[in-house]
Amino acid sequence: NRPRALRYLSDGIANNPRSWELHQLAALFYARRMQDPGRAIPYARLAVRYCDDEDQRKIMMRLLRTVEDMAAEPRRGSADRMRINAPSGLSQRPH
Repeated sequence: NRPRALRYLSDGIANNPRSWELHQLAALFYARRMQDPGRAIPYARLAVRYCDDEDQRKIMMRLLRTVEDMAAEPRRGSADRMRINAPSGLSQRPH
């Protein structure tokens, strides 16, 4: 249920505004589930800003570049691009 997921995610970010993990989830949610990479960009930027682990920060920077590229290209192929560039360990197939 997308509205409920967004509500939980919004509540989580409101209570933990510096959680890069929650911002990463929001970026992925908007880019993949909502097919709205433009709305994903601010969350990806915050994930990069708040990430304090060097290796994870590189992954967040790759996520940011990917959603920026997705937002700049036509909608066709956006899901395929995200599947290729999704950080490892995350589900890479739309459900």
